[in-house]
Amino acid sequence: MNSVNLSRLWYIFPPDDQDLRPGEFEQKVTSYINYLPRDEEKIAVLDFLMVQYAAFQKQLEVLRARAVVSPPEHVQRA
Repeated sequence: MNSVNLSRLWYIFPPDDQDLRPGEFEQKVTSYINYLPRDEEKIAVLDFLMVQYAAFQKQLEVLRARAVVSPPEHVQRA
């Protein structure tokens, strides 16, 4: 991967991007990947974002579960 440094993507697409409107987020991602020369690099960025935001979703599900179940049940689910 010549143009993609996955560790830098965390800074380019921080967790705060979840607050962007869907169109704004799409525009940001599209404008970034349009400058990448190879399809493999574009796919790598999109894969990274899918994993990153799926992890946030899982964390939120765990937090939500903790808020509505007893501590022992939460430990079992987590």
